[in-house]
Amino acid sequence: MNVGTMNSSDTLIRTSSAGQTRMVRFLESPEVRMLIHDLRHSVQAIVGSVDTLQIAIEEHAADLTNKSLDRLRQNTNLAVDMLGHLVVDRRASDKEVAECDVAAEVDLIVDSLDSLLRQNKITVRQEVSPCTTVEIHKADLNRVLRNLILNAVEAITKRDSSVAIMAAAVSDGSVQITVQDDGCGIDEDKLASIFEEGYTTKTQRGNQGLGLAAVKQVLEVYGGTMRVQSQPGKGTAFTVCLPGPERNREGH
Repeated sequence: MNVGTMNSSDTLIRTSSAGQTRMVRFLESPEVRMLIHDLRHSVQAIVGSVDTLQIAIEEHAADLTNKSLDRLRQNTNLAVDMLGHLVVDRRASDKEVAECDVAAEVDLIVDSLDSLLRQNKITVRQEVSPCTTVEIHKADLNRVLRNLILNAVEAITKRDSSVAIMAAAVSDGSVQITVQDDGCGIDEDKLASIFEEGYTTKTQRGNQGLGLAAVKQVLEVYGGTMRVQSQPGKGTAFTVCLPGPERNREGH
């Protein structure tokens, strides 16, 4: 008769291996990959705020110090919110959404990208109507705007170029946000693929193919829409529509 014996250390190894397998599957899921991609950008914004804060302290610039501390606090809070999404299987709910100021979020993102914009001599024009708000989780609005703005910056191949950011409420109560660049543009036969995870038209900067997929994922949660217009050699415009306060009140 064969008698099997259980080795305690072997049991621990097998359990550990199973746990590692589950962890790998978790980290390789599309939603988590996109979230980590966006979290990386948020951490980079924190680093930028710290660098600016250090300069402000060395120069004894009180106003810049206070502004840098405020930016650091906001970017840190956003990173904490994103980390929370890693452990909570959530969908947009009334508890999570709030009226978010589009102009304020654009300012925060553009400020965090200041070094990159100056290095590549890219100017940002903001045409956001006053008091334009959307009902969305603040971290998700940041994800949408940051990915669209970074996508526009990375599409620009020449210096002294510009990115335009426009936002306003439309007749159905939604808010329309457009991010437009004067970069390389996208060929018509590639437009249908740009929202797919892992697909990218960039060969140098960017090139992960996760940014637009992440935007699409967030919009699906809130019932938003996105369209793109592009002309090779002249630039691209991405327009998203998100629910505004008026539309949500009508829906209730």
